[in-house]
Formats: sequence, structure tokens, C-alpha cells
Amino acid sequence: MLVFGMRVIFLDADGVLNNGSRRTVRVPMIGGGTAAAPVFHPECVGRFNRLVRESRAGVVVSATWGRPFETTALRVYLRGQGVECVVLGQTPVQSAWRPRGHDIAEWMESSGGSVESFCILDDHDDMVHLHRYLVRVEYAVGIRERHVHEALVLLAGGDGEPGDG
Repeated sequence: MLVFGMRVIFLDADGVLNNGSRRTVRVPMIGGGTAAAPVFHPECVGRFNRLVRESRAGVVVSATWGRPFETTALRVYLRGQGVECVVLGQTPVQSAWRPRGHDIAEWMESSGGSVESFCILDDHDDMVHLHRYLVRVEYAVGIRERHVHEALVLLAGGDGEPGDG
């Protein structure tokens, strides 16, 4: 569901919605079978849900761990972890070695110019030319109030420079 003028959060859930926990659950994969996906921390999920509500943004999963899963399975998994959002899709699978910023740019190009504003929530910084849209979260900590604020500024079309960590 692409809508012109939409706001998008590119979400690398592992490291953003959990806080370093290695607990996992099994999620159905494309073509059958299951694979491990992270269990999220309730406080991180609550902060993220508030960000989604306040920004009215849709979510594109940009996590490398999410690539073997169908978008429908990701929607069910996120909902089961307490995440309240509209999942618009996921970034394309190109190469494990390709910077994530290229995958995000490719998804945005495929959206036909429908993205009004966006932010990237991630614990990695391989965003290349999209680095100014990164709200970098520490893997061991997860999303915090300051990250929510930085993301809201970007999603509102602000040109403030979000900081790292």
C-alpha cells in the first residue's frame, strides 16, 4: 500500500526494539521452514509504538535478519511482539555485503516518489548517502526517548542533523 506523501520509518528491529537480548522466536520463512527472529523488549516496543502513532508513519523492515521472511510473516511476527504499525514492505535482498543505505534507496525508488519524509532506525551506520536520515541506536540499549525525538524531527521534514548513539 503506497500512498503519496507518506512518512516512512526504515526499521532494523534487532538492536532497536530489543536491548542486547539474544532471545529468539521461530518465524516462517519464504519457501517453508522457520528461522530465528529476536524477542523485543517491552519498553523499546512502547517507545517505537509512540513514534509510529505520533508520526503516522508506515514501516519498511530493513533488517538483514528479516530477509528470509515473507512480508506477511513479518507483519504477524511484529504484531505478536506488540509492535503496532503498518508494514509497507521490506527492503530488497541484494547482497549481505551491500551497504544498507543502497537497499533503502532502491526501495524508495520503487515507491515511485511517494515518500514525503523518512528516517532510518538502525544500530549500524552503513547508510552511505542517506546517513543524515539515520537515527543510530546502540544495540545493547535499544530505542530511547532521544531517538524518538530525533526520528520525529526527521519525519516532520525537519533538517536537523540527528546524532549518533
